[in-house]
Amino acid sequence: MISFRSFSAFVAAGLLLAALSACSGPARESAAEGEFRSIIRLWPSHHLDETLEGQLVEAFKEYPRCCDEVWFCVEDDYRIDSVDRAECRRKLDKAASDMRALGIIPSLQTVTIGHPNPEAVASADTNIFGYRAMTGADGVRCATQTCPRDTAFLNMQAEYHAYYSRTLQPDNIFIDDDLRITQHYPAESICFCDSCIAGFNREYDHSYSRDGLVRALVDNDGDVRRNWIAFSQESIAMVGRYIAREVHKVSPATHLGLQHVNFHFNLLEGWDWNRFFDAVEEETGLSPVSRPGHGFYNDHNPRQMIEKAYGISRQIARLSPSVSLIAPEIEGYLHKSTGKSPQSLCTETLLYLGMGANSMSYAIICANQEPMQWYADNYFKALDTYHSLFQDYVSHNRGTAGGGIGSYISPDHVTRDVRPGESEWAWTSTRAGDCIFELAPLGLPFTPEASATTATVLDLPALLGMSDSEISSLMAKEGIVMDAAAWNEVSSRNIPGIKPLDVPEGLSGVSCFESPEGRRIAVLPVFTSDVNNAGRLNILRIFDWASEGKMRVVLESPAQAVLVPRVSGDGSLRSVIFLNATISDLPSATLRLRDCPAGSRFVWKSGGNRDIRLKAEADGEDYIVTLPAVKAWDAGWIKITD
Repeated sequence: MISFRSFSAFVAAGLLLAALSACSGPARESAAEGEFRSIIRLWPSHHLDETLEGQLVEAFKEYPRCCDEVWFCVEDDYRIDSVDRAECRRKLDKAASDMRALGIIPSLQTVTIGHPNPEAVASADTNIFGYRAMTGADGVRCATQTCPRDTAFLNMQAEYHAYYSRTLQPDNIFIDDDLRITQHYPAESICFCDSCIAGFNREYDHSYSRDGLVRALVDNDGDVRRNWIAFSQESIAMVGRYIAREVHKVSPATHLGLQHVNFHFNLLEGWDWNRFFDAVEEETGLSPVSRPGHGFYNDHNPRQMIEKAYGISRQIARLSPSVSLIAPEIEGYLHKSTGKSPQSLCTETLLYLGMGANSMSYAIICANQEPMQWYADNYFKALDTYHSLFQDYVSHNRGTAGGGIGSYISPDHVTRDVRPGESEWAWTSTRAGDCIFELAPLGLPFTPEASATTATVLDLPALLGMSDSEISSLMAKEGIVMDAAAWNEVSSRNIPGIKPLDVPEGLSGVSCFESPEGRRIAVLPVFTSDVNNAGRLNILRIFDWASEGKMRVVLESPAQAVLVPRVSGDGSLRSVIFLNATISDLPSATLRLRDCPAGSRFVWKSGGNRDIRLKAEADGEDYIVTLPAVKAWDAGWIKITD
């Protein structure tokens, strides 16, 4: 999400296009005892412009279920004088009062160390704000971004947040996704300023110069990569700690959170953001809050929402269990009618809830590119219509976990050595698991890194970051499906105890193996969705074989659909999301459901429609259900009760 200040700066500098181009895990409770929150993100104009603020109030009155919480955004130019800042706070407090009168929760979202500004290079050690300039590995200094360990900057941020929180008393403060380690152009990763390198040397007993540290990282000397990532993550956590400490003094009920993004493939970010979450929880004693996900600015290529969803699944799976409200962002930047459609908002919401979220945030009106009434009659109306569907899903799925097929990225992937022909920086990123984006619309139910998966898919990029013992451990845990390139890598490692099996009747185009622990391994020549329906069913049967017949939902009729199962703590199937991933209406679809309690009832639920009781036919211990018509790029879900 690009901030208000950054947006203005990009437009002024003519850098908007460059900026755009740069740019289900353990069971957990919802923030308010299973309550779904629909959250609308705002920009400063929504409280500074009293006419616009009045229009927003009227729009919320017209569609009262579209919004449960708003995130106000304050002016983030820290040089603003005290008189203007006081006026900003007065207007902010007035707008918050108006929201509370509507039953809408006021919260705050803020920018800290700064968003990318590729051509803004500092000529000195300080940036334009007078703080220590953020510095990249190549020594480039950022003119508009700040070192996260600058004490003067940290103190200013603490005071700045406390100033607005004192009267606003926000329910949550979400720090924007500029608070990250990578993609801070002109710096690729941060912070390599002299002060940070000196601090790193003190903490880990080194004597690196900047060039020496960079060379040690590239050469993979000892534990330097792990230590540098830990130090960098602590830099991010330090910002949260300073802010949380001062905010808690003046607004003791305010939760602190981070708008982290799908940077699991940028390995310098580290495995998770829990250093930040732990820090703010230590300072406040309150559960932290999370906004995973980013990007997917329009729905011109709608299947990109599948990629975003699975990134969100990884982020949620890695969150500390203490994190309460989890509200991924549905982004509509630049917030024009020609970008996101109302239906996209609703389809995305249900899909992301299936990944383990319990609320949703919408950055869809910030830039005011359309009249408020247009936003109301399109976006707000759609969210109002679907709100009860989302609420029922969150409430019914409390305490569940993703129960599909997993996709694995090693926590130690960043420590791998580069191979001949690779860039010396190849270890800093991975596209492990990208094969699932293509395979998902075949009807394969993926829930990456969730805690109740039935099998795991591995591709070559994933294996490049895994040790031999890690491969053996994963193969001992559950069934594995891989392609030939991945299998060749496993074979070259000489993992002991793997033995070939005869291909079971009914499967074709696959090689089968067994781990020493008796887990199944299926090897396909290549991961592809370019198959006819017979080929699609064969791929599903192969994954089901690797799952030992435990794949919880099987799409038996010809369709292109994304399926998301959620399971209870005892392993029983609680719900299934069905997303029609095509531009045609789907007349019907037949599903095989497993691990359902005996005598289960199945109800189909979709936005704006009456519930439909599905007739279920028993087939052994399985149930066969047929869904009613599903519109193009729409989604609904099966509610399973006993």
